Amino acid sequence: MMHEYMLTVGLFDKDTKKQMVETNAAKAILDNILIKKYGMFAYTMMDCQGVYTMDSDGSLVHEPSIRIELVVDECINDTIRAIVNDIKTELNQESVMVKHTEADIDFI
Repeated sequence: MMHEYMLTVGLFDKDTKKQMVETNAAKAILDNILIKKYGMFAYTMMDCQGVYTMDSDGSLVHEPSIRIELVVDECINDTIRAIVNDIKTELNQESVMVKHTEADIDFI
């Protein structure tokens, strides 16, 4: 059984509510965190868009986001939590969505 982690990282700064770090620069920051700091072997990174309604005024927001998909042999929940904390700090995020599943995954 493999462990799949999907992290979805919004790119709007939590304080300014605007994108302060350009998408490619954000990807470079994520690469540094995942590969250089935590030694992740491989992952898939995709551009996507988060959509949500603001609590304050009901306005609809479309936020540029990056989704990271990691597949590893063992449960690394503590490492993922540390990675997410670094991402939140580096990209000034309120939160990062994390999905963890166990699945039969093959690389063929």
